[in-house]
Amino acid sequence: WGTVLLFNQVTVIVTQRFGGAAGAAFFIAWQAVMVIDIACQRFMQSLSAQLARDPENLAEHIRASRRRLYVFFLPMIVIGIALAGFGLSLFGPGYADAADVLRVLLLGMVARLIISHELGVRQALHDGFGFARLQLISTAFVIAVALFTPIGAAGPDGAHPVDQLLPIAIGALGESIVVAD
Repeated sequence: WGTVLLFNQVTVIVTQRFGGAAGAAFFIAWQAVMVIDIACQRFMQSLSAQLARDPENLAEHIRASRRRLYVFFLPMIVIGIALAGFGLSLFGPGYADAADVLRVLLLGMVARLIISHELGVRQALHDGFGFARLQLISTAFVIAVALFTPIGAAGPDGAHPVDQLLPIAIGALGESIVVAD
């Protein structure tokens, strides 16, 4: 449920609150981050197979999975931060305005790697309640940020500028840091 809510509802809430133009730019930035997040979670599923085959080396497998996760995904996040404006511009005019939003969200993914690893460990150890609790707490914080971040004034055309979404990205970054801690 947590993953589904993160993937779908955050963008709906933001679009409802900030309007279509800003919401569309946020949607693309958020989806880029969610693709990485889901890929991290799927990447960690291999830990379950490793522990099933070799439970005696639990600690070694957990350390190795963390190392592999970082080696694979940290460069992807760094490249995403560097190319955020270019990548978003591929979607058309106005999307590149969310480049800083995407950069901050990607910074949050660095902390989210810790959460993804912990989710993978809990899954591998058959700790379904712990897995669900961690994922739902993280999701609840992000949804609260999306719901309660103050909205600035709309422009003369009634639309909210994309830069008003930066506090949501900062809030999501903060959530990842707090939950990862």
